[in-house]
Amino acid sequence: MLTKPTLYIALLTMALSGCRKEIDYYLEPTDRKIIVYAVLDADSTVSAKVLYANQIQDNSFEPHYIDNANVELLLDNQTLASLNYTNNGNYIAPKGLIQQNTPYALNVTVPGRGTLKGSALIPKKVQIKLDTVKSRWEYYTYNNGYETLTDSTLLFRLRLTIKNPDAQRDYYRVQIKQVNSSYDGYYDTIIDYESNVYINAENLPVDFTESNGRIYFTDYLFDQTDIVMEFDIQNSIYYYSTLKSIKVYLQHLTPDYYLFKKSEQAAQEGYGYGPFVEPVIIHCNVEGGIGLVAGTATTVDSVIVKP
Repeated sequence: MLTKPTLYIALLTMALSGCRKEIDYYLEPTDRKIIVYAVLDADSTVSAKVLYANQIQDNSFEPHYIDNANVELLLDNQTLASLNYTNNGNYIAPKGLIQQNTPYALNVTVPGRGTLKGSALIPKKVQIKLDTVKSRWEYYTYNNGYETLTDSTLLFRLRLTIKNPDAQRDYYRVQIKQVNSSYDGYYDTIIDYESNVYINAENLPVDFTESNGRIYFTDYLFDQTDIVMEFDIQNSIYYYSTLKSIKVYLQHLTPDYYLFKKSEQAAQEGYGYGPFVEPVIIHCNVEGGIGLVAGTATTVDSVIVKP
């Protein structure tokens, strides 16, 4: 038997549970945080992306680009260049402004929202040396439903030596590409094209690897002054294509860029576990908003592969 207090509580609960009001909540783009993303490299065009951040209640994740910002590149507190707007939130300035081992600042002023600031000390380029130790060719045939084709696999080892510049901690990214020579669709012209090589980092002292095969590591993982890494590379090409060379891109990274990519990678890996994952804070260094201003120095070298 229900007592009076218990009965009152039950009736009140039923009454309240039947009352629900949905309130639409939406932030205008001008009320959102501003994102600035710029990676400065001595061999590239100066480029910065400016946009409003998406909100969790958005029905879509279409970007809200900002096309009326004033974006300035500064050196020693003096304006070096004003970046011009192109499209999709991109602001650019001509190539050749960025120098190695030099600190730069980026100021982004959005009307009615103030100025966002970021800075980066551009690293030095690092010398590298490449050597290959050829292993063997493996040939096999297969049928694609129309004809029998011959394919081959080239197994060889690439040795990369990095001349680590100084005693301070340095951050690196390596990407490997293969340069193939092949006939075009009409078989009358030979063209060269590049394709990514996935680096198997299972036996390498690296910090993390991106899905496209680029590896990230720091020099504290190595005892010696010169960093030596060896990669076992397997290349599969068709009978009408020839492997000409292997090209290595070594990027010397600012600490902020390295930490940003590491946090980004951790966040992407967490998506596969659904809601049961620890939240990841994306590394940022922009004052007055969110985002990244970072620097890289890129060294490119290649080695001819002789079958």
